[in-house]
Amino acid sequence: MRERVAWSQWHCSLSEDGFESQLAANYLGHFALTGLLLPVLTKTPGSRAISVSILAHNWSDNHCDDLNCSA
Repeated sequence: MRERVAWSQWHCSLSEDGFESQLAANYLGHFALTGLLLPVLTKTPGSRAISVSILAHNWSDNHCDDLNCSA
């Protein structure tokens, strides 16, 4: 299984679950998907989960101390 993290936006918005949209799409969604598939992955010999990221975070002004844009 390969997951690609590559969605970026320039304004703050929240997902329907209340998380910042970029964080939800690029990280939390892949984490949740991997968790759901973990029973199958652990039973399959040689299986692995690989997450691939890009360097787009270098171009943003995201604030790690305010991941849900509450400020």
